[in-house]
Amino acid sequence: MPKTILSNPEFLRNKVLKGLAIALGVFALLLSFFNVYLQNYILAAVEVFLSITCWLVYRKVQKDSITLIQAMILQCFFILVVIYGTYITPLSNGLFLWSFIVPTIFYLLFGKKNTAFTPL
Repeated sequence: MPKTILSNPEFLRNKVLKGLAIALGVFALLLSFFNVYLQNYILAAVEVFLSITCWLVYRKVQKDSITLIQAMILQCFFILVVIYGTYITPLSNGLFLWSFIVPTIFYLLFGKKNTAFTPL
């Protein structure tokens, strides 16, 4: 691994954030189509907004670095999808498990300063 990648954690974090934004955006868009088919229109609309936010974050990270407001908006939409999805689906689907995983993912991606949902 080149020395510049290891010595610059912001560069590595931006690379991971770009990949996550693409994957999460595409996944949210596909799930929104599936939820329209299942007639969960509110969840589908929130997933479309999440997908748009992911695309905007990807574009911003590609040019520069993500701002605090953009990090918070992305986190809020993602948490909103998890909470509402957990509320409307049965517990046997296992969507509630994302509630345990999300704070760790946010902490690793955005750091302690830019994460809204990790404990101090």
